[in-house]
Amino acid sequence: MWVMNSNGTGQTRLTYNVTQQSGYDHDPAFSPDDTRIVFSRSDLNTEVYVMDANGSHQRNLSSSPTSDYGPVFSPNGARIAFTSDRDGDNEIYKMKADGTGTPINLTNNSVPDEQPSFSPEGKRLAYVSHRKGDNEIFTMQTEGTDKVRLTSNAFEDDAPAYSPDGQRLVYGGLRFHREDED
Repeated sequence: MWVMNSNGTGQTRLTYNVTQQSGYDHDPAFSPDDTRIVFSRSDLNTEVYVMDANGSHQRNLSSSPTSDYGPVFSPNGARIAFTSDRDGDNEIYKMKADGTGTPINLTNNSVPDEQPSFSPEGKRLAYVSHRKGDNEIFTMQTEGTDKVRLTSNAFEDDAPAYSPDGQRLVYGGLRFHREDED
């Protein structure tokens, strides 16, 4: 994993986790105060790690025999939301940012839920769910309540992210151009 200035200068390597089992570090996200970075470390499985912004004090937060990945800090830096398959399929979990306590399953259903994104005020999470047969964008309270489906289409929506003011969501998705639409 690397960090650099926004103009491309000052590129500095932070981690050296490359193993023969194809281990690597990915999904980095800064804490709101820029002092820490949360990330995923893949090796035999994938775990949520945190480190100081200079790469020091790397620590496993999730310590699970299953895969935990895609972590993001809450706006106040106190919690981390992430995706885990610890119950047999991908679910959204949250945990304390210091890794203490037991992670809480927020989605808890039999279909994949993933890619959490906190709203700027930290009261809601946007995420992707496969509940209706394809990937759609949902939101919920950070306690896992008040789940609301926002998209409903035949496409594979992904990667929701809130605007800085919390009034809009941007998301990607797989869309096909049909020849009869010219």
